[in-house]
Amino acid sequence: MRNAYVITGGPGFGKTSILTKLRKQGHNTSEELSRQFIQEQMEGKGTLLPWVDRLGYSEEMLRRRIHQFERTPANELWFFDRGIPDLIAYMRKDRLDVPDIYHETTKKHRYQQIVFLTPPWEKIHVNDRERLESFEEAKNIHAEIERTYTEVGYTCITLPKATVGEGVVFILDLISN
Repeated sequence: MRNAYVITGGPGFGKTSILTKLRKQGHNTSEELSRQFIQEQMEGKGTLLPWVDRLGYSEEMLRRRIHQFERTPANELWFFDRGIPDLIAYMRKDRLDVPDIYHETTKKHRYQQIVFLTPPWEKIHVNDRERLESFEEAKNIHAEIERTYTEVGYTCITLPKATVGEGVVFILDLISN
């Protein structure tokens, strides 16, 4: 198992801010693959957008998440912006059948037991070009993410509704004990 922790939650609930702060403090963090890929698709007039072709989008994101996971050194502490189980959660949210490869990959590529969830927080939720979900939709996605991680054997810890700095301290304190 890699020394990698997932930070996840519904869209617009503060993941990127937490990861940016961790990076600025010198911690290893993964790239935000989903937003990056959506931007590539939009700029190149691609059709693998989650609101156009969820399955095609998920297949490409699975490939990228596996690559991201495998290229991080196993012995170094890493924080991931979402993980492989997020793909399952989003497909479930869209009522798609989840191909076996997603479950097999989730079993093979394990993060640390604790997964950090950014809480549903309407005060900080914003939409943009790549994040189209309303606050209610984001809360539903969040619930599916938490359910999925729990079902595949992770322990979900919800971060407090606090400043970004306090969220980072919460994470670092919890993993150092």
